[in-house]
Amino acid sequence: MDGDLVPLKRLFKRIEFGGRRVSLVIDEAHTVGLYGGNGSGYVCERGFENHPNLLARVVSLGKAFGCPGGFVLGSRLLRDYLLNYARPLIFSSALPKTSLVTILGAYEAMDGIEIREKRARIFSLSEYLRLELDASPVVRSLVITPMGTTNICSLAVVGAESCVWVADQLASKGFRVMAVRPPTVSPGTERVRITVHSY
Repeated sequence: MDGDLVPLKRLFKRIEFGGRRVSLVIDEAHTVGLYGGNGSGYVCERGFENHPNLLARVVSLGKAFGCPGGFVLGSRLLRDYLLNYARPLIFSSALPKTSLVTILGAYEAMDGIEIREKRARIFSLSEYLRLELDASPVVRSLVITPMGTTNICSLAVVGAESCVWVADQLASKGFRVMAVRPPTVSPGTERVRITVHSY
């Protein structure tokens, strides 16, 4: 929600020393396309794609790929299990060929120079946003706390009405932001969510 990245190295180390067999499922909805040398995701960037405690990586195609659908990356055993027991998968329709062509094209483009430049621009703009938010007297006067370390930045704004007001003020300046309030989050944890894009 807030653009945080899980500390994978510390998490896997804790699992290894815990003495129990624990498997992780990592949600890479917002990291595939942005992290990793060719946009392969945060798990790959950190070198954990073959870790024995990694059960699966879940990827949404609706973010960097700009397509409907998603997929699960895992072992053959996991694939066979999902194909035989995952009811939503079993009773859903296959993606049309046009989607598959779009997915393949987006995947192939992930390693291109243009996409690498866009990734770099997203990280640069994200850093700039955080610096500006940290220096903003308005942000400080409202006791708004910027959160996150990625291209997703949340501004903690306590109170649903205040949250909507901040989002409306940003929208009036041309920003497309979301006021996230109950029931999506617990009362007292309202926030305005900003996602930085390369365009």
